Amino acid sequence: MIEPIYSLRVAAELIPMSSTNALYQFLCKHKSQFTARYRIGRPPERILSESEILKIRSMVISTDSWWSRRPSPGRPKGVKNGMGRQAIPRVRSSPLTFSEIFQTGASPGEEVVGT
Repeated sequence: MIEPIYSLRVAAELIPMSSTNALYQFLCKHKSQFTARYRIGRPPERILSESEILKIRSMVISTDSWWSRRPSPGRPKGVKNGMGRQAIPRVRSSPLTFSEIFQTGASPGEEVVGT
């Protein structure tokens, strides 16, 4: 069976790439994996086979891309408003014992924020 070939313009739409120039830059960056083949004509036109397009598509659309590694918008980024990590109080997770109630002066059932 003969494998179909596509021009860079059509391949950029199939992959998808933002432009033909972006696909060309990608091919220049990965030139060891994708050999350059041209359709004879004036001017010569760069072509890609269907298997090459599928391989590029899997490289571009992957779960390990820069988009998935970016920080989420809700993630805190360092010190904010002069408060460092040490300024955030920790809430006690277990209830107070009888002796701790009388040592801290808290009323029974009250949670105490400690260090």
